[in-house]
Amino acid sequence: MMDHPCLPLELITIVLKYVTTQRELYQCTLVNSYFFEIANPKLWRRMSTVNHPDRPKRLLHSLKWAATHGRKPFPGDHINSFCISEECPTPLMVTLTAGYARSLRELELSYMHLTRDEMEAIAIFCPLLSVLIFFECTNTFDVLEPIGEHGHNLSTFHVYTCPDEMDLSPLKQCEGLRMLCLAGCPWLTMDRAGNTLLSLDQLDELDISQSPFDDPDRFLEKMIPSEPYQQSRHLTDDSDDSDDNDNDGILPPLGGLTRFGISCDSGTQSNMWFDFLMSRPPHLVTLDIAEESVSDALLSIMHIHLPNLKSLGLNRCSGFSSRGLREMIKQNPGLDILSMRGSRLPRRCFPELKGEGVFLDHFISWEELDMIRQNTEFVVHFSDDDLLPSERETLEYMRSDEYIFGTALG
Repeated sequence: MMDHPCLPLELITIVLKYVTTQRELYQCTLVNSYFFEIANPKLWRRMSTVNHPDRPKRLLHSLKWAATHGRKPFPGDHINSFCISEECPTPLMVTLTAGYARSLRELELSYMHLTRDEMEAIAIFCPLLSVLIFFECTNTFDVLEPIGEHGHNLSTFHVYTCPDEMDLSPLKQCEGLRMLCLAGCPWLTMDRAGNTLLSLDQLDELDISQSPFDDPDRFLEKMIPSEPYQQSRHLTDDSDDSDDNDNDGILPPLGGLTRFGISCDSGTQSNMWFDFLMSRPPHLVTLDIAEESVSDALLSIMHIHLPNLKSLGLNRCSGFSSRGLREMIKQNPGLDILSMRGSRLPRRCFPELKGEGVFLDHFISWEELDMIRQNTEFVVHFSDDDLLPSERETLEYMRSDEYIFGTALG
């Protein structure tokens, strides 16, 4: 290995910005001591055992060797992100994280069984942990208790397809928690988890749009501000000095949300979303509504009550027309993203969109939204949503077992 730099250190740093794979980074560490000094921390920064059944033991061997021989800097101190899957036995997972990755900030655990004792070791010995992800894990009910006691830096918590109920109340103690996503959680009920969610006032983002929530009507109702808040908000709007009106004590539950997503399964009352939009604080930037009946009238007031809206999801929603959707897009010039997955509106009513398909089962980008806004000559009538014979045949096929089975295999 050469001891002198073959390139200026500044250029080595720039070159290594474009080296991303583990194999390439490892090769860079062998060039000389200068490349090693810059590439080695990056090599250890993101660790993953996914699809590498032998990697956990190899990592443990390397870290033990470095600790025994007093290597400075210690490579475990460079580990910022760790993705650990079922290939790694749970005790070994705890040893790798709590024992050797004390500077860990992001941890994703997949296909594992998690208990309170294991999470306690991680929460205590990884105090910088800010992002925690459970993916298709099983767990004990009290698995989050140590996170509430010791996870003072936790800011993001994601749960994907975890069938076992977990107590969410310890998250109240995580004052820095800003993002919570619960997807595919059948235990998400209003009586237990729902009431806890409503108490997490520190949240900026809450996404339960991919979980079969049992009582969205009651959840939304409790999110609607109380009358005292309504009155104080009007006083604040009319006052020249807003600092004299402190409304923090009477904000509605989850009053600080800027991003909110919920799956309704067409289960809410028709006026619930009107009350929600007209009474909530107006700082929502992202709203995702899934499996709900949304009317043209509701779309027509969004620009009034959600003036800061940047992203809107209407996935698998019904009840509105192509004309109503186009009008909503034009009324909301700040809207950058519109997700219409599972829509059954005819695609021919949106000729500006690229791609193929019979229906508007589409993620619409800001460029396409601008094209719709600028196309003032194209006129859509309510009758245009009536399906043509070919479109009706396509819809019937999409509902058939053959299509569903083929989609699942794909």
